[in-house]
Amino acid sequence: GRRVGIALGYQDLSLARPLKTIVYSSDEELLERIAFEVKEWNPTRFVVGLPQYEDHKPHPIAKKIIKFCELLESRFGLEVVRVDESFTSVEAERLIVKKNISREKKKELLDMLSAQLILQDFFSSNVQTGA
Repeated sequence: GRRVGIALGYQDLSLARPLKTIVYSSDEELLERIAFEVKEWNPTRFVVGLPQYEDHKPHPIAKKIIKFCELLESRFGLEVVRVDESFTSVEAERLIVKKNISREKKKELLDMLSAQLILQDFFSSNVQTGA
């Protein structure tokens, strides 16, 4: 199945922490799993990473992600903020220093850490702009 990492953040503290990785096989299944987390955590917005190439051209998967963002917005009625996630996976890999973890566990950790870094970047850029 496909995977997506989820992080939880507190904007007033500019703090983000990894929450979990969701493994899913359809958008509907992913939306159901996200609905559970929304009920549990009651977020005020979604921050979604959007991959781009270094020259800022859209990544092939970007269209699917934008469409999914629209689904999120209409289903939950929350603001969906898209942020560039170009280097988060590379940065997340650097944070995983333990070498004796399974490949599957490493992928799971990477997804969660990437989500945390995306959210942390969002908080940092909004602190600087005063948003």
